[in-house]
Amino acid sequence: MAHYTAALQFEASGKLRQALDHYLAVFKADPGNSDLAAHTAGIAMQFQGREAAVKILEDAVRASPRTPAPLLNLARFASTYPPEDLFVKDDVPSKAVAEALAKFPSHAEVYETAVMLHLTHNERDKAIAVMTQAANQNSRDPQYWLATGHTAERVWPLGQAEFATEYRQRVAPFFENALKTASKAEAEQVTLEVARQYLLTNDLDRARQLCEKLAAEYNNLDARKLLYRLYVASEQKEKALTSLEQIVKQAPDDAEMQRLLATEYDKLKQPEKAITHLQAAIQNGGGEIGDYVKLGWELYQTQKFDDMVRVGQRSARLFPDHPLVHYQLAIAHRAREEWGPSVQHFAEAEQFASSTQSELLDHLFFFQ
Repeated sequence: MAHYTAALQFEASGKLRQALDHYLAVFKADPGNSDLAAHTAGIAMQFQGREAAVKILEDAVRASPRTPAPLLNLARFASTYPPEDLFVKDDVPSKAVAEALAKFPSHAEVYETAVMLHLTHNERDKAIAVMTQAANQNSRDPQYWLATGHTAERVWPLGQAEFATEYRQRVAPFFENALKTASKAEAEQVTLEVARQYLLTNDLDRARQLCEKLAAEYNNLDARKLLYRLYVASEQKEKALTSLEQIVKQAPDDAEMQRLLATEYDKLKQPEKAITHLQAAIQNGGGEIGDYVKLGWELYQTQKFDDMVRVGQRSARLFPDHPLVHYQLAIAHRAREEWGPSVQHFAEAEQFASSTQSELLDHLFFFQ
C-alpha cells in the first residue's frame, strides 16, 4: 500500500518514471490484479519498451489463470502497440485471443475483444467464425446474450440498408435468446433493453410487440413512452393518444408528457382538456414561454378572458421583453373591453417586436 500510494503521488505530479518503480513493486506483490497490470504495462511501454510491457501482461496471465481479463489486456495491448520492426510477425494478440476463446467461452467480453481484433486486421471471416462460436454457447445468462448481440452488430452492422434484412436475421437470435433466458426477476428489464434495441435498429413491429407486453404485464412507464413514439411513427393516432393519456396518468409530474398531451388535445380542438395539461406542465416544469403563450390562446378559445389576463400578467412579469406576451395580454384586455391596458400592451408588443420579431408586426397586428 505504501508503494501504491507513492506511485499515485508520483503519477499525479507527472513523474512517471518514479511512479513506474513503485507500480512494479505493487505488481510484484499483487500480480493477479489485471487492471494494475494493464496500467503498469502502459507506463512501462514509455520507459522500458514493448518487450518489458508485454512481459508484465504475460506475468499477469500466469498469475490469474481463471479469469479472461489478463488475456484480453494482453491481446489489446499487443495489438495496439505492434513491434517497431514492421517485418517482425507478432502472434501475441492472436494467441491470447485464441486462448481466451478456448478457456472462457461463456464470457461475452472475450468475443468482443476477438471480434474487434479481427475486424481491425480486416479479417471479417474470422470475426464471423467468432460470433458463430458465441451463438452456439449454451449460456443461461441473458446479459451474455445482450452483450454478444451488441458485438454481433459490429460484424453485421444493421445500418447498411442493402443488407438490413440479412444482417437482422443474424443479429436478432442473440437478443431473442436474452428474452428466453431471462428469469422472472430479470424479465422486465431485459425485455425493455431488447425493445430499445429493436427500436434503434428499426425493427418497429417487434419493438411494439415487446412494449405492449411490458405495458400490459408490468405497467412499465418507459415501455409506454416507447409505445407512444411507435404509434406516432405508424400513424396509429388513437393508440398514440391512449398511450399518452396513460403515461400522464402514471407520471403526472412529467412536464414534457403534459405538454405533448396538451398539443394532442389542441389538434383535436379540445381546448378545455389542453388547458388542464398546460397548467400541469407549468406547475411541474417551471413554465417555459411557449407554455404560457399556448395556455393563453387556449383560454382565449374558451373565452376565459379573466384567466387569460391573469396568465398574461404573470407571463409579463416572467418574460417582460417578449413581444408575444404583451400581444396576447393586449388581446385579453380588449376582450374585457379594457381599452387603456390593451393599447398599452399593444404598444409594448410593437416596441419589443420591432427589434426581435418584426414578422409579428403584420397587417393583422395593426388591425387588432
